[in-house]
Order: sequence, then C-alpha cells, then structure tokens
Amino acid sequence: MKSLGRISEALAEALADVELQRRLGVRREIAVALNTAATLHFEMNQLADAERTAKESLHLVENNESALSEKASALYTLGAIAATHRDWKEAAKSYKEALEIDEARCAEDDAVNSMSALAGALLKDGQVAEAARFAEQAWNRSARIQSFWGRYSAGYYFAACKMTSESRTDWYDAVNILLEVCSLAKRMRSEAREEAHKIFHSIEFNDSYHLLIEALVALSGQDVSLRRMVFETVERAKARALVESIAAAAQQEAERQGECLGGILAYATDPREELVRAGYDETMTLLRREAGLASITR
Repeated sequence: MKSLGRISEALAEALADVELQRRLGVRREIAVALNTAATLHFEMNQLADAERTAKESLHLVENNESALSEKASALYTLGAIAATHRDWKEAAKSYKEALEIDEARCAEDDAVNSMSALAGALLKDGQVAEAARFAEQAWNRSARIQSFWGRYSAGYYFAACKMTSESRTDWYDAVNILLEVCSLAKRMRSEAREEAHKIFHSIEFNDSYHLLIEALVALSGQDVSLRRMVFETVERAKARALVESIAAAAQQEAERQGECLGGILAYATDPREELVRAGYDETMTLLRREAGLASITR
C-alpha cells in the first residue's frame, strides 16, 4: 500500500504505464499494468474503476497459461471488491479461484494470503466448518514460510471460527491464537515506515484486540482468574481507540485535501501513543504471567 500522500501520483503513473503497454501490445504486460492500477484504485476506494480494470486484466490473460500470476492477482482484487460490497459468496468464489492458481504455480506466500481471505469470506457467509478448514491450513503453513501478514489474517479468522464453538477448549485455543495475532499486528505496525501503513496496521491491531476481549469476557464467566485480565485489556483497548480516532480524523482531512499525512499525524510521537504502547505490553505480560508464561491453559 502506498502512502496516502503519494497514492494519486502512483495511480497516475500506473495508468500511464497501462497506456504505454497498450501501445507495445504485449497482453501479459498490459495485464500486469492493469493489476497495479486496479490495486491502487481499490486502495483509493474507487471500487468501480478497480473492478473494471481487474476484469479487463482477467480477460486479457484468461486463456494464457504463462500468465497465471496475473490472473490470480486480478481474481484476488475482484474478491476484495466483492468483500467490500459484502457479497461474501462472490468474494469466496474469486478467492478460491485465486487460491487454486496459487497452488498450481507453487506460490506459497500468495496461497496463504488467498487461503486466509477465503476463510474470512466463508466465515462471513456462515460456512464455518469450511472457513475453519482453510484458516487452519493457512495458519499452519504461514508458520513454515514466516509470512507475517498471512499468519495474522489466518490466525484472526481461525480464532473467530473457534469462537463459534460450544467447547471451552476451543475458546481457550482462540485466546492463545489471538495473543500471537495481537503481537504480530503490533510488530507489523512498529516496522511500518509510512504513516498510511501505521494506520492500517493499527486498525488491524484493534480488530484482533477486540476479538481477544470478546473471548476473555466469555471465558471469565466461569474462570475468575481471567476477570482482571478482561478489565486491563478493555482499558488498553479504550485508550488505543482514542488514539486511533485522532489518527482517523487526521487521515480523513488529509484525504479531503489531497495532502500528505506527514506533518498532520503527529500522534505517532504523541505521549499518549507511548502510553498505549506501554499499556499493551503491560497487558500482554499480565496475560502471560497469570495464564502460565506464553499461553492460557484450560
């Protein structure tokens, strides 16, 4: 994802490249340029343009066995667009087609990402068993290839699937998965260089943090040892939500004016951000100490 301050420029360059490739006439290279433009359209929430561009790319390489990567990329973008529209069946269909191509070309990283996205779409569509199957596969494979984003996404949906179960064992498993997921989200945010990346990973962090709270609240009804953890985790989540609301307001203003976030998002060095970060570390330490080092036992 590009910096929000540069994304319009990046899209203009991508569209110029599309026109250049059209003049050169190599269908596969046109598809590559179209996929880049489709991704940028999607990031700017220009969904109609993203869909049109991705579909054109797909059409160009549909019967080209040497352009499987481009075909999978277009399908993945179409899946993301369908998911944005909450058309979960269509999203699952596109993600599954992308996954089949990724598996055929032995693209392990891409396969884990497609598998995780497919699990999310299936879960939202109510197909929990299928979602859990794909999420578990992605979770296990992501550990082998050390894919941070793939592991985060797979873990989030794998935990969400386990939280549909009536078994307390599954809920404890979900908590352990979410502890790692929260740590991954924090790591991705700390390693992000662009403010747009930081905001994106902060949103992901909040989603996983809130799912962790939900799991802890459900378990604390019968496990009193978790009640203090619930309180501490909720307090940290409230503090982070405040910081992120400040960031979101700044992001919206920057997008409205078409300016770079650079000087606007001073929250990254705001003492409140340091406080929240310290609070998260404290909460994770508390969770692990009271639950038995690196996991919660049942």
